[in-house]
Amino acid sequence: MINWINLFIAETMKQKRSLTIVVIALAPILMFIFNFMIGLGGYYGTKAYGSEIVDTVINNSLNLWALIMLPMALSLLAALNANVEFRNNQWKQIYAFPVPTWKIMTVKWVINVAMSAMAHIFHLVLMLAAAFVLVTLNGHSFVGAMDYVYVFQHILVIFLASIMIVTIQTILALVFDNFLLVMALGTGLMISNYFVAQSSYGYLSPWSHPMRLNRFMSEDPYFWPLLVINIFGSLILAYVAFILLKKRQITA
Repeated sequence: MINWINLFIAETMKQKRSLTIVVIALAPILMFIFNFMIGLGGYYGTKAYGSEIVDTVINNSLNLWALIMLPMALSLLAALNANVEFRNNQWKQIYAFPVPTWKIMTVKWVINVAMSAMAHIFHLVLMLAAAFVLVTLNGHSFVGAMDYVYVFQHILVIFLASIMIVTIQTILALVFDNFLLVMALGTGLMISNYFVAQSSYGYLSPWSHPMRLNRFMSEDPYFWPLLVINIFGSLILAYVAFILLKKRQITA
């Protein structure tokens, strides 16, 4: 147990040497700017009630977040976190530690999942702030204009549906000692997801899960299987991958 605690403390301290904190802050900030700029353009001024403005802001934010911003942020997050070790050949030092390497990789995965959760929370806060500002600017009352249960349910579902993306991106980042390659793979999968998600086989792509479950929630016949796969399937995939990777001598 002490080893796990020490590993988490060490991994948390390593974040100071990377830009991961910037990523989890920047992605939600860009979403806030997106909403605010659209609002300044007069788009939300056509809405008759504050609740209509709020609904539009929330749905636009969640859809864009699930489809584009979140996958890009997760790719960058995983690549930066792994790059801390690849930089200056830190893996050679890690292999000399009296701690199983798979535990170190597991901690990195957990940190990535936790930072993804932080990004979702920050996005939720800024999304509500954007809705409040735009409703107020358009002369409506924010009180009673939002269905908070709906918002919290959807942001939670998007997070849970993105755990498999975090897992795959973490594995790719640990396998390939190339920041640009990892980002290229993540970007390619994100772009292809837009087309794959429209097909009848969209449920097979982990990159489509956040957007799919956000839009259809429990109406999707694959809702619960996809959530189970993202939560428990990610645990199994991460465990197996890290056990296999522990035998791989990583060199710079």
